[in-house]
Parts: sequence; C-alpha cells; structure tokens
Amino acid sequence: MSSFLDIDGLTAKINNLNNDPIHNQIKNDPSILYNKEYIYDELNLSENEVVGLIAESKLSDEGKKDLIDIYELSEYNAVSIIKTYSDSNKEKELLENPKYNISNKIDILSSFETKNLINFINNYKESFLSDIKIYRIIGQLNSEKQLEFVSNLDTVNLTESEKKEILVVMNKDVKEKIDVSKLTPTLRAVISFETNEFKNRIVLDLERDLEDYRGLDSLIRVNPTQYTDEQRSRFIKLCKICPDLTVISLIDSSLDENDTSNFQFTLTAAEYIQAEEWIQNLLNSLKSEYTKAQKISIIDNAIGKLIDYSPVYETEVFNATDCKSLYRVIANRCGVCNGISGVAEYIFKRAGIDCEIVHGIEHTFLKLIGIEFTLDNGETVVGNTILDPTWNLTAHRFSGKPPLFCISYEEARRFDIDSDGKDWECHKNDEKLKDATFSLDEKSLRNLYKSVGLADNNGEFQIKKLTDRSEQLHKEYASQPLKDLEEQFLLLSNYCPEFATH
Repeated sequence: MSSFLDIDGLTAKINNLNNDPIHNQIKNDPSILYNKEYIYDELNLSENEVVGLIAESKLSDEGKKDLIDIYELSEYNAVSIIKTYSDSNKEKELLENPKYNISNKIDILSSFETKNLINFINNYKESFLSDIKIYRIIGQLNSEKQLEFVSNLDTVNLTESEKKEILVVMNKDVKEKIDVSKLTPTLRAVISFETNEFKNRIVLDLERDLEDYRGLDSLIRVNPTQYTDEQRSRFIKLCKICPDLTVISLIDSSLDENDTSNFQFTLTAAEYIQAEEWIQNLLNSLKSEYTKAQKISIIDNAIGKLIDYSPVYETEVFNATDCKSLYRVIANRCGVCNGISGVAEYIFKRAGIDCEIVHGIEHTFLKLIGIEFTLDNGETVVGNTILDPTWNLTAHRFSGKPPLFCISYEEARRFDIDSDGKDWECHKNDEKLKDATFSLDEKSLRNLYKSVGLADNNGEFQIKKLTDRSEQLHKEYASQPLKDLEEQFLLLSNYCPEFATH
C-alpha cells in the first residue's frame, strides 16, 4: 500500500480541499481516503459518507479492500463496498471469508450479473448456498435482472419447489411479462400469488386450491388466532400439505401483528394441529345450554389439568418461546403466566366469553367482562371479575377449589401480600381493574362447580376425598412410616399419576 502513496503529493492535495467541494475532490482523487485521521478529524466525515465515497471511487477492488481494513468497517458497511467489486472478486471474497452472515451473502449475491449469478448457483448450491434460500436472492434483484433470470430458469440447478418460490417473489411487472405458456401447470399456478412488501411471506388466500401452496412452506408464516371455524379447518388442511410452514402467535392479542412491541412466537404446523385438536375437543365438551360462568369453570379446570408451570423459569435453560407461545404451551403442556393466560384468553373468546389480559407487576392474568352469575340465594348478577389461571393450576391439578376464580380486584390484591406483610403487587393495575368489583362467594362457587360435575352433590371437590383418605392412612400406619409413605404415593397416583411418577 505504501508504494501507492505519494506523501508530499497527498499533503498538497489536502491543502487544496479548502478551495474545492470536499466530496468532488475526493471522488476525483480517492488517494486522499488513505488519510483516515484527516478524513475523520479534520473533514468530519461520517462513516456512511466514507463508505459511499469508497464505493463510488475509481480505486481498484484491492484498493477498496485496503480501505475497508483501514477504516475497520462493520460487515454491513463493508458489503456496500464489496458490491462494487467485479463479480469474480465478489465470488472470491464470499468463498474465502466466512465472516459474512446470510443477509450479507444475499446482499452481495444480488449484485452479481445474472449470468454470473446463475453460474454461482449451479456451482455452489449444495455447498456455499446450502443454508440460503435462492428465492431470497432473486427477490432482491431489479426487474430487468429478474426477467433475465426467469428467462434462463431451465438452465439453473433448481427443484420444482425452488422454482415456485422464485416465481412467487418476482416483481409484479416481471410476472406480467412472463410467458406462462412455457411454464408447467404447477409453476403457472403460483404466478398470481401475492407477497408482503419484504417478499418473504405469501399473502395467504385460503379460498384457492390449497395444493397450489405445496412446496412453498418457507414462504408461509401465519397467525391463525383470528380465523373463523371454516378458515381454521382450511388452514389445518394446509398444515398437512405444507408441514414446514411457520405458525406465529403474539404475546398480546390486543395489539397489531406489526406492532414492534408485540413479540411474536413461532412454532411448527404439527404443534399447531396438536394444540387445536385439544382446544376443539374442549370446546366440543361445552354443552350448548351451559352459561358463560359454567363454561369458564370447565375451561379453567381443563387448563389446570393439562398445563404445568415451567419448572425452569428464570434459569439458564428457560426458553420463552416454549412457555409463552399460545399453541406451544398447549403442545408442551408447560408455560408461564403470560403464556397460560394467553391460552385461557384465546379459548374463552372462542367460547364467546368477553375477557382481556391484564398485567400486574411481573405477572399476567385475566379480567372477565360482563359475566352473569347465579348466586346461592337464586339472585342473578352481572359483573366484571378476575380469574388467574396460573395461580389456579395446582388446585385444578389435584381437583381442589381454585383460589383465584372470579374474585374482585380488592380480593386479588390481598393474595399479593405474603406472610411477612410484603406486597408483591402481582395483581396491581388500578387503571384496568377498578371496575372488577365482583367476587363469587364460596357457596355459589361450589354450586357452580357442582352443576358441571367438577364437585360432588354436596359441593365438595374431589381433593377432600384425597385428604380424608390420606389422614386415614397416616393413622393406620402411624407406627410404619415407610409403609405409610408407600401407601400415600399409591393413593396420590390414583389422583395424579404423572405427578406421583416424577
């Protein structure tokens, strides 16, 4: 690099900058760029400006590479310069430098001339390109290059599914120019598909022939939580046609999918189908004559029977996607409060029960809205109330009385205070819960659970039989502690087999 520079000449050129526009001067004499300190300290150029000047300069590819090193440019900014290399030097850079991520690689490859890009794909599809979807490269080409590429589609080493993906992401004006008569029927069918603005997702139309989507799994990413029963049925069929499609669920169903604060969780089609089958079976078990209160009791109980609270929460192996994603919580039978509450909210709304997720201090639960209850004295009341499906899990698992079932805000806040008097504020949300004033009294609660078969004729929950029998065993084997322990586990296994075998 030193032989390239004439220090005395460079000094003279820099001194003349005061009389000429800086950028034009550097464009005309890019050797000035080799003085990093002057560029940054004296001319106060930003890194983005420097990158633009290097990219536009008449320097050789080797000279540009030297400047990338001198300025210690990020990979992102380096790519903008590498895209101006000759295609042969771009190829060399890609193959010899493993530091570039997939997005960087795609960005560089999309700058190749079409002929050279085709050659690169044919030569390196099974090696360098093994983790890159070809359609992502083609989707970034301009219309002229896309049309040239699709005109030579038969010369590219691609599967039928890869060709379908490429045709889907073509620009609209390119699709209009394609001679569809030269395409196979399966390729012809996908020309009419629309994508989102980023060309990484098909705009799904469940009314069309679902077979048209076969092989396009990587372009299907769907949030099905708002589907009607008919749409849901069609989507389940699509999941079986495209088993590798991506299903998404949102951390907060009240927010828009595109809201950046609304975290998205992904899961597989198989997990979605498994979860939906369980949900549908639960909904089918709800008799048409049941009141909303009765449906709430059955749904809350079913969630408690199925789902455990994550035993690895707040450990290094905790996975938020596994424990907060609506469908995965059901499929894995394990979750944390916002995931469990998301499950309850989704099923309640499917059952026609108005509710919303509410956040306290590091805790999530539900507010039920406008629910009608029949009290023990025969009176009917309507009110807003609180249900905490997470704090009810253990009671339901052992067929006990749920502690936070349809209680008022005032009562919920009492549960937040521990034995030492510390208020953990788990349910504190004055703004959202000021109108959650209804509490179902114990006798009315027992009558409710009795009406759906979750308590006996006396309103007693099944756990009473368990505790009564346990006490009896303690007395019988008071002098045989090991035998007592054995009998206790046998008893417990009848009520909760999966717990007793842990």
